[in-house]
This record gives sequence, C-alpha cells and structure tokens, in this order.
Amino acid sequence: MSDNRTLFGDRYIEHPWILIHLDNAPEKVLDFGCGASPLTYQACHFCKELVAVDLQDAKQRAMPNLTVLKGDILNPDFQLGAHGYDVILNCSTMEHVGIAGRYGVEVEDLEADLKVMCKLGGLLKPGGQMLITIPVGMDRIVRPYHRIYGERLKDLLHGWEVIEQKFYIKDKGVDIYRKATRKEAVEHEPTDKYYGLGMFVLEVE
Repeated sequence: MSDNRTLFGDRYIEHPWILIHLDNAPEKVLDFGCGASPLTYQACHFCKELVAVDLQDAKQRAMPNLTVLKGDILNPDFQLGAHGYDVILNCSTMEHVGIAGRYGVEVEDLEADLKVMCKLGGLLKPGGQMLITIPVGMDRIVRPYHRIYGERLKDLLHGWEVIEQKFYIKDKGVDIYRKATRKEAVEHEPTDKYYGLGMFVLEVE
C-alpha cells in the first residue's frame, strides 16, 4: 500500500497558531525567513513594528510598520538594526537553514540551524519569546528541500526553555493532521513528501 500522506493543511495549522500568540500586541517583531508568506502581512496587524528578513528578495505587501531586509543573519556584516525584539517569528524556516541547493544557499553547513538558533536568542529582549514551527519525525534530510527533526530536536532547543509545545502528525493512509504527543511526533516515520509538525513557544534559558 502506497503512503499518500502530503503536507496539505500544514499552513492552516501553523499560521493561525502563530497569530493567536501575537494577540498580546508586541511592540517589535522579527520575522525570520519571511519569503513571500502571507503570515508576514497578517502579523503586521498585531504589532507596532515588524522587521522581516530573508536570504532572497522577499515579495511582501507594503505596510507602514514593515521593514523587509535581505541577508544572512550569520554574516557579521549584516545589520538587523537595533536589537531587542519582543517576539521572533520562525515559521517553517529552520528546516531549510544550511542545506545547499535551495533558497540561495550555496555552501552547505549542517550546523547552521544550531548557529541560527543561538543568534536569534541574542536578538530577543529579556523575557522575549520565539514562536517556531518545524518538521518533526525520525531524523532525516530531504535534499535540497528540508531537514526533519527527531533526536536532533534536543540540540535545536538547547539553551531554550519550552513554554508551550504542540505536535501534529498524519497516520498512514489518512491525509489529515491530528494532535499527537511529542514522543509520537518525533518517533514516527516521515516520507519525502510528508512530515509531522512541531510548534513551540520558546524563551532563552
């Protein structure tokens, strides 16, 4: 029996979850890896100032409180402006970091995801939070597209306190996400076209 699971429905879960967590109207937000996602535009309605950054030219709608920057945050010459963000949005981005062949990455660095997490932690105000969504399942890299986090999830979250976490997976033969435990999510088997979802509210330890 073929495995017909896909990623259909992932954004319908991730985006509302992030917007709900912006309901406290943070003053300054960083959107890491914004691309052309509608989430950036939507998030602008929940904060005073939003800075969106991407490796490539990000096609975003103009908003009076939106600044879009192109660059690599690991490049010491790249300036993100004044630090001290209340919230960092990190939606479906970490899985691409450091994997060559897509999104402008030319030189592969499979430790770049851990370096970025450390860098982002230094951009938050004391008590600030990161809202992050990532693929979960048995550890796997599907080149040139993404990484899936299983055991590596512990490394990714090192130095962070998990304030809240939610997981969704699809059972084989059912192309609909359901809630799952962390153990279920990180131990289930993904495919080239499907993975589970992990969503976290994080604060620097």
